[in-house]
Amino acid sequence: TPLTTNTGRSILDLPVDDVGSILNHWERHAAELSAGAGLKDLPVRVLVNHGSADPVSMSGGEGLNLRVERDFAEYRGTGGVLGDLAKDYGDQDLILVANAAQLLMDGLYPLAQALEESGGQVSLMTHQDGTPSGLMLITCGALRLIPRSGFVDMKEQALPGIAAEFDVSVVNRRRPTGLPIRSLAEYIAALRQYHRRRAGKPAISDPLAEEWRPTFSIVEEGAVVDGMARVHDAVVLKGARVEAGAVLVRSVVCGGAAIRRDRTEVDRIVAAGGQTRQRG
Repeated sequence: TPLTTNTGRSILDLPVDDVGSILNHWERHAAELSAGAGLKDLPVRVLVNHGSADPVSMSGGEGLNLRVERDFAEYRGTGGVLGDLAKDYGDQDLILVANAAQLLMDGLYPLAQALEESGGQVSLMTHQDGTPSGLMLITCGALRLIPRSGFVDMKEQALPGIAAEFDVSVVNRRRPTGLPIRSLAEYIAALRQYHRRRAGKPAISDPLAEEWRPTFSIVEEGAVVDGMARVHDAVVLKGARVEAGAVLVRSVVCGGAAIRRDRTEVDRIVAAGGQTRQRG
């Protein structure tokens, strides 16, 4: 995507706050899950496809066995990948599946509890507004039904067959438990919601509403931002430079890029070799 191409990073290495990256937040969620479930060693497997950069911001946490892996086959699909993963575990073992390219709004441990308490051998999280949650708890035995070769999409192909032989339960949530991050607009929107909640402010109900007061500004260590510049709901990555009088709004400035004096950038990914406008 333009976001990963211009930043030169995995989505998981994009910063969320002064604490760390998206991956670091997943680590903390997983550590809370491990502690809450009383597990001494929770395996956390981050799978990336062949065309993605490896995430490098993992910090490691007590009680976690985290590793980054490439998909076993280039064209296996989400169902095929999960079927391949299940071979390492017993039939009654549980896999908690999450789309990593999202920022969770709720804790992973209570979400996993809700899925487990729903009673299905396959438990899905859904949202009342229709947005996908990307969260599922499934027994490895159910994943044995997935063919061992070929492309298999989990929702369209694997799940209907699994539902014919195993109990499938659904946990419906009133509000989204996480927000997807694939584009610049989604990244900024997720950060705004996250930081508003962190500050005790109500969620933004109208995605088109204008916000005249900044919700956040993220300046990575190694970036240079003049004290007379304004960073309004924007991110300045390591190696970038923002000069006096410059204004950034809902934008990301990549490493090696410079925003010159008194320039204004709105809804842009500013890369070292030029500028890319990304809408929607």
